[in-house]
Amino acid sequence: MAFFQQAALTASICTDAIYGESMQIVPMEQGRLSGSLQDTGRALRAVTGLYSETPVDKQLLDQSPGMGRYFGSEIKGDTLTVSIQTSALFVDGVLTLPQVGDRFVRLDFPNARQLEITSVQPDGGARQICNVVKVEQ
Repeated sequence: MAFFQQAALTASICTDAIYGESMQIVPMEQGRLSGSLQDTGRALRAVTGLYSETPVDKQLLDQSPGMGRYFGSEIKGDTLTVSIQTSALFVDGVLTLPQVGDRFVRLDFPNARQLEITSVQPDGGARQICNVVKVEQ
């Protein structure tokens, strides 16, 4: 393994040990007549994840047609992510990424809302970044 890859993996393991929390990935599927249901064809998985809420301010500018004026709007919100070591996502030797719509349950925070995955992408190192939204149980 290359030096940088080993260093990234070591840093990832240390970060999980200090800041990580126990999570469970709950596979979901779209129900026929209702919302999402647990996908019983895929197993639940326990992982250590890093959950973060990053405040975001977005500025939107809209030009009124023919008026030559700009109107600005500001949107405040949070970007919610869960970061997981890629090595924790192997099942029987095969990389099995969580799917869009799957949910995280934060086991260390039993009253926290579940987090639904909206996208999954590698961070360029040893982790996968899952963008999530909070859902009602």
